[in-house]
Amino acid sequence: MIFANNTRHAIPLKLLSLLLVCFGFLLLPVKSLAEPDHLKPDQLMIRVRLFDTQPETRIHRLTLSGNYRMARQSSLQNLSASQTLSIEANAGRLLIKASNGQPVANGGGITLQALSDTVGVCVTPNLSEPQRRCYAGELWIRADGNRLLLENIVSPIAYVSSVSASELIDGWPLEAIKAQAVLTQTRLMRKSVRRNLISVSDSTSDEAYLGIRKNPLTQKAVKSVWGKVLTYGNKPIEAYYHSTCGGHTSDDGYFSGTLKKRHAYSIGVTCPYCAKSPFYKTHTVTIPIGQWQAVFGKTPLRLEQKDSGGRYRQARLTAQLKNAYVFWLRLGQSFGWDKAPGTRFEISQDTKGVSIASRGAGHGVGLCQWGARGMALEGKRYDEILKFYYPKTSLKPKTTVKPSV
Repeated sequence: MIFANNTRHAIPLKLLSLLLVCFGFLLLPVKSLAEPDHLKPDQLMIRVRLFDTQPETRIHRLTLSGNYRMARQSSLQNLSASQTLSIEANAGRLLIKASNGQPVANGGGITLQALSDTVGVCVTPNLSEPQRRCYAGELWIRADGNRLLLENIVSPIAYVSSVSASELIDGWPLEAIKAQAVLTQTRLMRKSVRRNLISVSDSTSDEAYLGIRKNPLTQKAVKSVWGKVLTYGNKPIEAYYHSTCGGHTSDDGYFSGTLKKRHAYSIGVTCPYCAKSPFYKTHTVTIPIGQWQAVFGKTPLRLEQKDSGGRYRQARLTAQLKNAYVFWLRLGQSFGWDKAPGTRFEISQDTKGVSIASRGAGHGVGLCQWGARGMALEGKRYDEILKFYYPKTSLKPKTTVKPSV
């Protein structure tokens, strides 16, 4: 999955764009905003928590621009759609100022409606590395103490299009994008629906979502596979994917730290197609012994139960066996995801430091995105790509598939 929207340490933007498809399941739930009261019956929409990369991120202030209008906020209806505003959270209230610094309004929250699906509502938060992102649909902004909470309400096809573009690098082949779009639709079918809303995060705890990402090739890909999902037993599968497997994927038993897979359709496969990934070759770093012991203690690490994909299932740090996947997550959270981008790693230790040699990027389960790219460049169709990484599954129209929550 695109990676590391959920990292615990800052990563340079160039590296972040490569890691974007690697990491998941790291975030804590974030409080949702009020339910909308204007959705039409059977009008399913996606609600995305924004800038949700890590729990400690606190957006206090942002700049608002783009092409929008205030929705259902009578006191602000006359604001120009092109006006740039500054919004700050203060003791549970929004302080809204014009570009000249003059106060415009204050309140608990506002709802903005994008007037264009090419520019939309744009926000630039006060992060260490400002990230201007623009969104279609509606943008909800609320104050939670001195923190801003943002959510984007967007149509399913706009969401899938954005994820497909956000997860992959510009210029990737059409069939690889199609495969990604099928996986995102499949994942949505496993989400619960509340009042016609599916709630997700914009980080890789779900999937990377960077707002409006207009790309004609992506739009073509999504349109061509719209309504198709990957199934097993007429139910949508758990569609895991990652950036780079490094030569071999693993089954989903990896997440639970056992050699027994969770699902019959999850099978590790030899993948010769991701060799062009910058993460394919072994990456070695050394962490000073003092820093390592501050996190993991002085007990030497023992890695056990290596699977056919070259990934250890167990990491022993104490008398108890520990899940190697959980260990890898803690390693990335503590020292940065660039230290061990992938889960095919070997670790050695001496009196000076701990050496980590890792290969690949991401957890290594399911579809390998760089592998899908390589297969597409060799002329494979998207359905062949999906069949390769998920051998026992079938593509079906979502209207014939029973949702799985």
